[in-house]
Amino acid sequence: MIRLLSVSLVLLMGVPFAAAERFVVEKSHSFVGVEVHASPPHHFTVEVTDYEAEIEVEDQEPRSARFDFHFADLKSGNGRRDRKMQHWMETDTYPDGRFELERVENSPEGGLRGIGLLYMHGVSQPVVVDFAWEERAGELHFVGESQINYSGWNLGTISLLFFKVSPELHVRFDLAGRIVQ
Repeated sequence: MIRLLSVSLVLLMGVPFAAAERFVVEKSHSFVGVEVHASPPHHFTVEVTDYEAEIEVEDQEPRSARFDFHFADLKSGNGRRDRKMQHWMETDTYPDGRFELERVENSPEGGLRGIGLLYMHGVSQPVVVDFAWEERAGELHFVGESQINYSGWNLGTISLLFFKVSPELHVRFDLAGRIVQ
C-alpha cells in the first residue's frame, strides 16, 4: 500500500497542473472613481487614488478578486469637500473599504456580472458589478461599473441648505494591466 501511494505521488508530480493566473494592475494607467450627483444640478467625481487589487483569472474571467482601499485616498479635487466627505463617512472610526468577489454570472445584456460584498462604514452589503475585458493599444483593460446606494451602509443623506447629495452613486473602474502566471 505504501509503495502504491509512493508511485502515485511520483506520477502526480510529473503531471503539469494549471497555474493560477493573476491580473496585475498598472495603477498609473488605471482609474477607479465614483460619480456623485446632487441637487440643484451639480455633479463631481471622486477618484480612488491608491488601492490594492488582487484579481485571479482563468480564461480571462475573474475567479476571485479583492479590492482594498482607504477612504482617506478618495479625492474629488476639492480639499474642503474631501474633508467634509471624510467627516461624514467617519473615516477615523471606519478608515477602510473592501470589495470581495463571490461569483461571476452572465449578465442579461450578454456580458459578465460579478456579485460580491462591499465592506464600508462597518457594514457589508451585496453589490453587482458589470464588467468586461478590453484591449486598447496592446494593453489589457478590466473595465466595469456598479450602481450603489450609500444609505445601505448606515450613512445619512448629505444636505446643506438647498444642496442635497443623491444616495445613488455610480462606481466606474478601468484597470489596465497584464495577466501573469
